[in-house]
Amino acid sequence: MTEKLSRLSDGQAIAAIRSYHQANALSLEIYSYLLNSYYNLSADYGPHGNIVGLFFHDLMVHFSGVIIQREFFGNYGESIKFPYVSRSYAKNPFFVDANSYYDGKKIDNSYPLWRAKGVLPIAAGDAVPIDARYQRWLRTCFSLLSHYQPFTKAFLPKRQKQFGALTDVVSELANILCIPKLDCLIHNWREYVSYHTSTKESIIPEKRLVTGSRASLQNRKLAINFLQQAKPVIGITHGEITNTIFDEPLFGYAELGFCSVLIDYGERRLEGSHNKPLLGPKRTSSRTSAVIKRSYKKGGEVWQQTRRQNKLLYVPTQYNGNFHYGPYRGFEDGLYTNWQAKLVAVFPGLTIKAHPKSVPPPFRVRIDSRPLEDCLLDYDVFVLDYYSTAATIVLSSDRPVIFFDIGFRNLVPDYLELVRNRCYYVDIDWNNDFNDQIGQAINGLLEAPRSWNNSFLGEFSLTPNRSDKFPQELFGIGE
Repeated sequence: MTEKLSRLSDGQAIAAIRSYHQANALSLEIYSYLLNSYYNLSADYGPHGNIVGLFFHDLMVHFSGVIIQREFFGNYGESIKFPYVSRSYAKNPFFVDANSYYDGKKIDNSYPLWRAKGVLPIAAGDAVPIDARYQRWLRTCFSLLSHYQPFTKAFLPKRQKQFGALTDVVSELANILCIPKLDCLIHNWREYVSYHTSTKESIIPEKRLVTGSRASLQNRKLAINFLQQAKPVIGITHGEITNTIFDEPLFGYAELGFCSVLIDYGERRLEGSHNKPLLGPKRTSSRTSAVIKRSYKKGGEVWQQTRRQNKLLYVPTQYNGNFHYGPYRGFEDGLYTNWQAKLVAVFPGLTIKAHPKSVPPPFRVRIDSRPLEDCLLDYDVFVLDYYSTAATIVLSSDRPVIFFDIGFRNLVPDYLELVRNRCYYVDIDWNNDFNDQIGQAINGLLEAPRSWNNSFLGEFSLTPNRSDKFPQELFGIGE
């Protein structure tokens, strides 16, 4: 992860935020180019056995990571987990150690018997989002009855010809983005693809696959193998809210596709410009978020009498180190700590919610490490700067929320408007004084008490009890 979290100077911060927006625009160009390549290859190899479709996320990670990190001011270590890159790789690509291609999964089936020998003919992919706290019985049943999959290779028809097509894609992107050392790029990609693909198609014994995020390469490989054999793939979204609220390419090429049946939260779906799946599911089924169902304090008027001694909890996103890609995914860590330092200076009594996947923040402040759901009743005001699972949980509460929009994420406009009406929403201008903008937010909250509406959230995260067929979908009941 991150070796050292150091802040940028004010001048560097302005340059870094400008680079961030430029990288977003270039990342969308990469996405558009890959989209065209995918559709062109589909004519020859189909929508499933398609090398660009299989490695769409990896190509986005690698090439957007290069254009992002070559503009970084800080160096966040030389460790590389391909297709992610480091700052030095971004500036001057080099041959990558083959160990970086390994995803950490066991290459045999030497898992505990209860995971390796499922009772039902159901294959289980990685990170199936069944809540361990509120859906324990369902999680246990699924683990016992399904067959967890070890490391797998994806079958690619006419693999050598597809290698040639991938080489063309890598070469063209390198030319468009002015990336040197093309020989290194081609070698790294050919080795990486060779490691994760096969020329032989194995007969799959299971009748169906249930999997979590298809941003995971293991899940994409499994999905492609099942789909090529006309076997159903049940793809389940994560995040406690419908993934259609995000107008970002990742959700189109990974989260909302690579499946025949999509199980998404809530009943309402939105459409954006960049979140359309490469190949949509045959049908979509709704489910209820167990976390939101428990924490949701629905009200047309969400408010609390504010006071000068408010207990504030700041819920940030994680530091990314070298795990950067675009568009809209996050700032350089030095830029993010620069913003956070200003926030902590204005709110000296602020408590920071520790991110479970991140290194600790470099500030001398109180840290709350409990699950976020356990914090909701203990704080008067919540502070956000990033829309994530945590934001959905906070918005479901009956507490005031200050949302500082510092430039992260890209929500579908209709949903963004709902968020604005739920929070004390502040659009941060990086060219003006942070202290004034942050201070005005808390003063405005204190001096002009108002109400916020969170009644919209239910249709995006919940379903009527009788319409939630999630357990049946997991086990194929009623098919």
